[in-house]
Amino acid sequence: MKIHPAFLAVALLSPAQASALDVAAPAQPLAAKVERMADLVDKAMPMGVIFEAAMKSDPAWPMQANPAALDATQLACLRGELGQEGTRRNKRAEVEAYVAGHAKQVDGEIELMEAGAADMMNRFMLAGAQGGSSQPQPDVNAIISASTPEQALSFIRFITAPEFADLRKLAGIGDVFDPANSAEQSEKDGERLGVSLGSTAILKAFGPCKIPMSALLAPGHEDS
Repeated sequence: MKIHPAFLAVALLSPAQASALDVAAPAQPLAAKVERMADLVDKAMPMGVIFEAAMKSDPAWPMQANPAALDATQLACLRGELGQEGTRRNKRAEVEAYVAGHAKQVDGEIELMEAGAADMMNRFMLAGAQGGSSQPQPDVNAIISASTPEQALSFIRFITAPEFADLRKLAGIGDVFDPANSAEQSEKDGERLGVSLGSTAILKAFGPCKIPMSALLAPGHEDS
């Protein structure tokens, strides 16, 4: 899986334009903020959707390199943790802690994500995952063309503005994307991020599924 870098083209818009989205966000109850932010992060980073597509294409995924390492119960648990329901449930706990620790900024962050950042990130993530498969290359230019200026501006702020650095960490992208980088470098960064997100999610799922790390070893090398 890789994350396509073409969305960085929208960053050609000026920071002055991006500041047009600075408006006050309405207050919401804490529980509602947690659920809304969990929904938005899940939408922006649709790892469960991407993982489920991989599951449909290979009944042994993510253990296709060593299918004998897990029994049926372990594999079912692992795939359940990595599906849409599992990834959202696991992310929600992190979101709850984040909202509690960022009370002064979370309303504005929710508004930013709702303004289009989550939707555009979702489309680029899915396009990047598709582009890394055997399917036809997605038309990422069409994603940009179909967006509104407001959506593009909120997306730019999400991936570049310093005040949203913590939100990017919550989402899982950190500061991997820099509009100043070349397209080639951005593509490499996107590929590394995709690998990191996938491997991190799989390793985190090993714990609740009681899967030993030896399952990652090549067949025949479990005791080496």
